[in-house]
Amino acid sequence: MPAAQTVAQARGRKRLQTHEQLQSIALRAVQREGYSQATVERIAAEAGISLRTFYRYFPTKEAVILYDPLDLSLHEAILAMPRNISPIEAIRLASQSMYQSLSETQHELLDLRHKLIVKNPELRMHLIAQLAEAAPLIAAAVAQRLQKSSNSPEIEILASSIIGVVVVTLAAVARVEEYSLDGYQMRLYAELEKLEKYSTGHN
Repeated sequence: MPAAQTVAQARGRKRLQTHEQLQSIALRAVQREGYSQATVERIAAEAGISLRTFYRYFPTKEAVILYDPLDLSLHEAILAMPRNISPIEAIRLASQSMYQSLSETQHELLDLRHKLIVKNPELRMHLIAQLAEAAPLIAAAVAQRLQKSSNSPEIEILASSIIGVVVVTLAAVARVEEYSLDGYQMRLYAELEKLEKYSTGHN
């Protein structure tokens, strides 16, 4: 492996570790002090970094709380699924595979993130906006699997439907105060299965 590539990979791992460390501090600060009281200044101070350094990694407090490291590998995970399954099934299985591969520490961190989002309406609204921005990424992965343009109506509708399922599931768990990440994932997978049946005309 070329030395430049090795250095780039090391820097990428270091940046990922820093993202996760800052998020861990931010999530625990919000859990301890409340969302409004856990300011960027307090998070940066607890992390032992300047505000300028914090903003090199995250543009806002919402960004550090909503950060999901799995988003970075979702596209590749979808494409890695067997070619003989539908796009929705590929997304469901890719998501399951990624969550099952989490370390205990990563799972604990994402579980805390989920609890805070479910409890906080403002965070849920920020997450919904973030999910809307993710629709083109899902469309690109689906389009690549189907060898179609990501701008085709069929692909755009499918990607939007998947995002819609995530939003509806998030609203449902908020109503019943489902604070378990595992419980949320099970509900989401069940809803994706319903979307799969609906899209293929199976009851």
